[in-house]
Amino acid sequence: MTKAPMEWTPQKVGRVKAMLEQGIPVREIAYQLGTTRNAVLGIKFRKLRDITIEAPPYKKAPPPPLPQKSSRYRKCLKCQQTKLLEKPLYICKECKEGDIFGSVFG
Repeated sequence: MTKAPMEWTPQKVGRVKAMLEQGIPVREIAYQLGTTRNAVLGIKFRKLRDITIEAPPYKKAPPPPLPQKSSRYRKCLKCQQTKLLEKPLYICKECKEGDIFGSVFG
């Protein structure tokens, strides 16, 4: 079942305007008037264009934790750079790709 559409009387529009100017959140205004947040925003954008709504401050999420170095970080036997290496030969991808003769150490 849907609700019957609410009629926006000049008194209700004035009440919304006063509440917006006080900085009351739109969801609180909608709750007090017994309507939806979208209905209040619709009236604001249709009839109260001169009022600006400030977005609430948001909390920036903390950066993800750095990955722990595992025992798979080793020095490449060829270029001596510490990288994540595969076990059998401990040679990095760059050295493997550049090695056209298949030699391990030189």
